[in-house]
Amino acid sequence: MAALTISKLADRLDAFARSQWSDKSILPYIPRPVKWLLLILLLVNIKGFPLGWHLRIFRPTIYARVYHGWRDLWDSKEQRLIRLTKICPIGKSPITHETVFRTRATPDASDFNLHLSNSSYAMTFDMIRVKYVTENLPLVYPDGCWIALGGTHYVFSREIPVNAPYEIRLSAGGWDHKWIYTVARYVTYPKNTKKSKDKSSESSKQQITLAQTPGGSIAPSPARSPPPGSSWFGAPLPPGAVLHCTAVARCCFKIGRITIPPTLAMASNGLGMTPEGFAKVQELRFKDNGKSIRKLYSGGWRDVPLEERWWDKAFGGELEIQRTNGMRALAETVGIPVYV
Repeated sequence: MAALTISKLADRLDAFARSQWSDKSILPYIPRPVKWLLLILLLVNIKGFPLGWHLRIFRPTIYARVYHGWRDLWDSKEQRLIRLTKICPIGKSPITHETVFRTRATPDASDFNLHLSNSSYAMTFDMIRVKYVTENLPLVYPDGCWIALGGTHYVFSREIPVNAPYEIRLSAGGWDHKWIYTVARYVTYPKNTKKSKDKSSESSKQQITLAQTPGGSIAPSPARSPPPGSSWFGAPLPPGAVLHCTAVARCCFKIGRITIPPTLAMASNGLGMTPEGFAKVQELRFKDNGKSIRKLYSGGWRDVPLEERWWDKAFGGELEIQRTNGMRALAETVGIPVYV
């Protein structure tokens, strides 16, 4: 009996498909309120459309390619590298030099509790890392290198309400012989700025105490959330900013399968370098069509005597103090053993 009913239903559907009504749209028969509801639903979730994530994450790269694309058609590789050199952050500290990404906790990125979903933090973290590389390490990929992600860690302080504007401030938190730790701070600016300033000033007075182990690593205390509005990494937070989340990504620079020291990769892009020192790096980059610097990346740096390693010298002094403080803050905040 059931099989007969299904067969009749299939015959009717087939007859309808072959009828004169099959080529007519059903939109005129949908009530107007339903149409408006569908339109609003589409607009609210427009960021979740297919390829929407790809367009957002590669927006800085797309902008750079569109801006330079018409000249790249006939310019040489050397001329393209010269243009990219103009945006290199020469002489800036990777600890205090921040990249800022502004967005909003849209409904499609929020959960049923009406605040930003945990998965959305990871999604926007990807976006600002791409922007950070585009702005601060523009010569990494043209040199034939790439960046590998080794892990992420999130410390949530408070939720971001739905539809609230927020920004992500990313900088380097520290580095060792292999890994660079980038730290992103998710902040908002509530209307009650006086209360936010009070919280920020109180939390900034807290001290970080750590025990140094004989092996050179920092013994971390149990992971805990940083105080709202505090600045544990890099540059101080702007006045009135309230901290919602601290995200840490552990990355390393690679050429093929070979790991490049973070100081070498950063100094080769101008970070921590003087204009005169970076000019010498450029001579190495343009020598032999880039073969010399790729050889240096591919393990040639090991043959350079310690006293001649210009990339380590560039990150000495004040930058080394900033790095050590950042690594200690990482151990205290994230609760993982890192090495000074």
